[in-house]
Amino acid sequence: MTSNHAETLVQLGHARKVLQSQLANAEFDEKLTDSSINTISLIVRTLEKIDQLSRALLKDQKSTDDELSEEDFEKLKEKVESLLEKASQRKQD
Repeated sequence: MTSNHAETLVQLGHARKVLQSQLANAEFDEKLTDSSINTISLIVRTLEKIDQLSRALLKDQKSTDDELSEEDFEKLKEKVESLLEKASQRKQD
């Protein structure tokens, strides 16, 4: 995992903890019911967005990890060419 991805995931995790704490400690004030509901709604939407971003980062990292580096690709290419050459020589013999 790249450093930027790891740092971002840590920051998202911290934000998630803070928001979950605020949500757990939320209290309704009879006079501010609409305001309280809007605040809780905003916290929930933000938590959903954090989860969505975390999943996207992890998916992006997984696809990056699955890709061959340029060096690995060249090594693989050389090995395949070598195997094809050996197979061709055996066929000619």
